[in-house]
Amino acid sequence: MDVLSVLRREPAMYIGGSWVRADEIRPVINPADESTVAEVPEADAGHAERALEAARRSQREWARKTGVERGAALRAIAEGIRARQEELAQLVV
Repeated sequence: MDVLSVLRREPAMYIGGSWVRADEIRPVINPADESTVAEVPEADAGHAERALEAARRSQREWARKTGVERGAALRAIAEGIRARQEELAQLVV
């Protein structure tokens, strides 16, 4: 199993709710055998600024939520992780 087969998409960054591609990509090298295990987007300053602005917006939205709403969001995230635990384990390994 490789990263692309798990992600099912070309290298992109998730910024502000959308998948964003970059002009350049970089290989991720396995240090054990120097094989390429994935390709990832090479972010530039514009990508970083978009990500920071998205984080600022998200923080304001999160701060307005009640404790109950935050708890429900975190439980949903945990359930999503549990549902895909095998795929996530393969990515980490």
